Amino acid sequence: TDSIVDVIAHVADKVEECERDLFSSPRARDRDRMAVLKRSLGALRRLVVTQRQMFGRAVEDIVALPGMSRDVSAYYRDVGDHLDRAGDEVDVTRDTLQGMLETYSNEVQERLTIVATIFLPLTVITSFFGQNFTWLINHIGSAWAFWGLGIGGLLISCCAIVAWLIHSGLYHGPTR
Repeated sequence: TDSIVDVIAHVADKVEECERDLFSSPRARDRDRMAVLKRSLGALRRLVVTQRQMFGRAVEDIVALPGMSRDVSAYYRDVGDHLDRAGDEVDVTRDTLQGMLETYSNEVQERLTIVATIFLPLTVITSFFGQNFTWLINHIGSAWAFWGLGIGGLLISCCAIVAWLIHSGLYHGPTR
């Protein structure tokens, strides 16, 4: 029982280390480490649950033997409490790990949303200029007007996107 508690404490330390890494700079390798830890916690949970069930049945039979003292019964109860605590710690660690995996997924989705938000207006502008290029050349009199509409349109849309990202709280500007 004590060796299982030690293993659970070691895995919990690894989970905390992953959590620190995840919130400082999430990477795909962190997700992979979390998946391996979650798998190992699943195996550890099955072991603890099985051991708790077997221990509970065995203790009833052992305590029922003639000549057993109350001290032995209290000791076995203490061991049973350790097993219960180990099972609870495994469940808490698994829940923490699941929350971290969900946080990682949310971070990735947020980054993809920002990228899509940036490229959507730029794609619309490029497609407009791609389809209407001859019309623009024939109807814009000076090179300044062409560059102003072309580059100016891109710059205005980029500035609008950055302003919207800052206003919505998705971007906080460069970190100092």
